[in-house]
Amino acid sequence: MTLRTKKFMIVVLVVAVGAAILFSSVARKRSLIDQDEAACIFSGYYWELYRTGKWNDPIWHEFMEYAEHPPGGGYLYGLMLNMIGKPVKTIEPRRYWFQNSLDPTYFPNKFHLGLQERYSEEQVVVGRYVSAVIALLTALIVMLMLFRLSGFFEGVAGFILLMIHPAFVYVGTIATFDIFVIFLSVITIFLTMEVQRNGAQSTGRIAIIGLCTSVTLGISLLTKISAYALLPAMFICVAVLSRSGRHFLRGICALFCIAMLACVISYVLDPASHGDPIGTLIERTVWRIDRIEIQQITSPAYALQTYIDRLKYALYELFFSGTGTLIGFILFVSGILSVIALGKRGRERFLIVSLALYFMVINFALLPLAWIRYISAYIPFIILVEGLGAGLILSLLKGWVRLTGRVRASLLISLLVSVSVGGFAVRWLASNHLPSITVGEANLAPAFGYSISQPGKDAKLHRLLYDHFKSIGNEKRAVFQLKQLEKMEIDP
Repeated sequence: MTLRTKKFMIVVLVVAVGAAILFSSVARKRSLIDQDEAACIFSGYYWELYRTGKWNDPIWHEFMEYAEHPPGGGYLYGLMLNMIGKPVKTIEPRRYWFQNSLDPTYFPNKFHLGLQERYSEEQVVVGRYVSAVIALLTALIVMLMLFRLSGFFEGVAGFILLMIHPAFVYVGTIATFDIFVIFLSVITIFLTMEVQRNGAQSTGRIAIIGLCTSVTLGISLLTKISAYALLPAMFICVAVLSRSGRHFLRGICALFCIAMLACVISYVLDPASHGDPIGTLIERTVWRIDRIEIQQITSPAYALQTYIDRLKYALYELFFSGTGTLIGFILFVSGILSVIALGKRGRERFLIVSLALYFMVINFALLPLAWIRYISAYIPFIILVEGLGAGLILSLLKGWVRLTGRVRASLLISLLVSVSVGGFAVRWLASNHLPSITVGEANLAPAFGYSISQPGKDAKLHRLLYDHFKSIGNEKRAVFQLKQLEKMEIDP
């Protein structure tokens, strides 16, 4: 048996076990794990609108003020539901969601009962299995990236580490768009790396890879506004992998063409942006920020108001929520050290670490609530660094017999310090300064139920909701918010 055959058998075995564990984790029940599961299923109606050519239908703009995401995720779910013969045939479920999810006067229990009346068990269960398939594909891309950029062992280790991470397993087994966006982000960055690494090869090959990159980036932009964070990451890929000034300029030109074609793809597939793409993007972004502000007011137990709180919560969920993630923290630190310790493929290793740190900073800066879904978006890039760390530890173990006693002692002491002082200190800070939140608990809590106990924040909430309902012509609910402000003797 050749070495290549052995490696192939190892990969097949690891992937099979990982897939079996992941699919066995999918909940086969009708009740929602996350209330956004219903919202994503209801968005499937956008596919019905698009495929039937109703591009000028006012429905495309009806929910703009509700911070509606672009329709890419709705297309995915629409296709899926059509394949199983359970399409969403009307916009009414989506309208029900938006009209009530932002209204603190609508009792949450009644809201959830209304949601359950508008979707079927088959729709939500199949949606979860689709997410599991996409999660498996994401893990395979991560493994392939590490194969290409580092080595075989690092790739297998990265696959395993990603498949056991609680946050990744969570988003990979619920019927939401999150895992779809993660998959598109990973494959877009991978293809960008391939474009720049193969810049000296045939133009035809680069054109094909570049076209695929434009498609994945375009669909990313079509699915969530946060996908625009990929553009600086793609620039980082070009800058780090450039071997000369000429190579860098060629990469920048390729990146510009990729981004322009991606924007065209996103524009064509998004009827809501036809005629005014820039204005639509700005409008979506502004309302998304307003919605986050409303959520922070209505969910004070989960609001992360300061950068320190965001940092603590993100670090806790990423590295210190359990034994597996703690091992991941040790490997993450080792992965950063591998850039210095191992000279082989130093440019690629530096790129992996740079991308992970970039996405972590973005996540820390923008994380609004202590919800596990919000920190899952960039886990694959952190796992890439952990894969490098696993490779470094393997290299040390292979060369252990050749190390002196002093070097061995230094390595053991460094490992002990990183675990006992670094890891547990950060874990203690996170668990003592942030609410203890189980997986999915925050998203199933009454999202907009609150008590009148903070006059300043309550007035701000009513003012935001008054402006919101007034702007979309919902006079009944705007009047209610106005009355609440008048009771507080506040001029709206």
